[in-house]
Amino acid sequence: MEDIKFGTFTDPRDGHQYRTVKIGKQEWFAENLCYKTVGGNADDGKGSFVYENKPENEAKFGRLYTWAAAMDLPYAFSNKVAFETRQEKDAVHRGIAPEGWHIPSDEEWKEMIKFVHQHSEMDSGTALKSREGWKEDPEGCPAGTDEFGFCILPAGRRQGDQFLYLNKGGHFWTSTEKDAVYADRWGITYTGMRIEVFENFKGNALPIRCVKDR
Repeated sequence: MEDIKFGTFTDPRDGHQYRTVKIGKQEWFAENLCYKTVGGNADDGKGSFVYENKPENEAKFGRLYTWAAAMDLPYAFSNKVAFETRQEKDAVHRGIAPEGWHIPSDEEWKEMIKFVHQHSEMDSGTALKSREGWKEDPEGCPAGTDEFGFCILPAGRRQGDQFLYLNKGGHFWTSTEKDAVYADRWGITYTGMRIEVFENFKGNALPIRCVKDR
């Protein structure tokens, strides 16, 4: 498919190299952000987490971030509104993405998924899921085809002080804030065929996919 192009990007902050993929008019990380934020815990808004603190999970799945950490905001914004005006809400938010990239908004996820719908015979989630690593669905949900190279991995999440849903769910923060305690995330589970948007507690920790500035 001519509108799908692959590349790499090296984060100058830590030298980590990421696979990238151009889907339509957007360019995305094709793997989860692995940048270790400055600080060591969620209380300062700078903490990021590795699933069960296992290095092999960091290497495969990247890191998990609270919404405040993803947006490079103090942890207090897990429980209060960060963006008051329409201008703030509609702005491009770099967050903790590398320079030249940013945390995707709800609308940017919609743009990518619309392209997938237009260019695949598969449901969006099936077309974007990685081919391996997912728990098998006893009801027969099809395996991922990863036909766009986006490679959604079932990286799980951190909820409170618990790590949950490894190999069962892949969900990603957006920059789109709903209210004082919720922000949008896009994702899919091992029993689902479509990638969908949900409201999520900002204090939970999820993976991030960065999208390139335009």
